[in-house]
Amino acid sequence: MIAGELGVQIGNEQYVLCAGETAQVAAGTVHRWYNPSAQPARIYVELRLGHAGFEQALRIGYGLATDGYTNAAGIPKNLLHLAVLTHMSDIKLVGSMRMLTPLLGLLTRIARRRGVEADLLARYGA
Repeated sequence: MIAGELGVQIGNEQYVLCAGETAQVAAGTVHRWYNPSAQPARIYVELRLGHAGFEQALRIGYGLATDGYTNAAGIPKNLLHLAVLTHMSDIKLVGSMRMLTPLLGLLTRIARRRGVEADLLARYGA
């Protein structure tokens, strides 16, 4: 954690990290991070072994946010964009959200046919 606060949930445990604090998540462990305050947070994320699709999805997601194509929580407003990023990053939905997995798969296939994925890669994926 570089600046601000970062909420981290690893399994069922929740933490709030401050500047200088760290958290480590084992591969395959259900986790999430979020900003628990209204103040900006700066974080440093290290992926070992890096997942190219995840890194690419982060670049695209930040590009979409910068261009105003996400909501306040950073979630793409366009469902085809959301589906492509979920697939590209290999994110697995859990809990009740898991039932959306087949729908996201269908939307990903539609996005590819329409050239949405190629456009996102060309625009933000460098």
